[in-house]
Amino acid sequence: MSFVVCTTNIQSNYYRTNFFLADYEKHRGGLPCGRRREASEERHPTCLSVLAFANIVTYIGGLINGVSSLLTGMKTTMTVFCRKKTTEQYPENRKTLKLSERFRGTLTMPHNEQNEHHCVACGLCQMACPNDTIKVTSETIETEDGKKKKILAKYEYDLGSCIFCQLCVNACPHDAITFDQNFEHAVFDRSKLVLTLNHPGSHVEEKKKSAAPQAEVAK
Repeated sequence: MSFVVCTTNIQSNYYRTNFFLADYEKHRGGLPCGRRREASEERHPTCLSVLAFANIVTYIGGLINGVSSLLTGMKTTMTVFCRKKTTEQYPENRKTLKLSERFRGTLTMPHNEQNEHHCVACGLCQMACPNDTIKVTSETIETEDGKKKKILAKYEYDLGSCIFCQLCVNACPHDAITFDQNFEHAVFDRSKLVLTLNHPGSHVEEKKKSAAPQAEVAK
């Protein structure tokens, strides 16, 4: 089959080459090799043999390139075919389903047992989000020592517009937010996808002040 295709291509290129030589001789007054064809001579055999050989080399090069590309694709296919199967029988195995630690399910704000979180309402996550998925609402309060302090009032997260890029998590300087492994997000009302991540009555975790170093006792 390949030999027939090659012969057909050579024959087609042969006639195209003869037309090219005739046109070249008409405008340049001679052939590329410097020889002028006789009136009874249909084509120049030397020039045709060189161009035909070049066409054969081009065809063989393309054939080798095609076979090489095919073998590369088959290598990738066979490599994946021999790997361990990773198909999960969901939802039958919902209780035993194991996901990768890097899986991004739903954005959450971890709270400790005292209902405290690490969010300081800096707004860096909101600025990093490309879809305006996060809305941080803050308020200013006055502390016991009379200083003003900005705290988190409400942290809204729109799961429906989230693209799970994790830019918000990377931008957070206090590791206040993270992605869990919950992926079942189907609801009948889109408004239910807007979540408030900070719990009612929660507040930022206060940093423990280190004890002041004791002054050296004067001798």
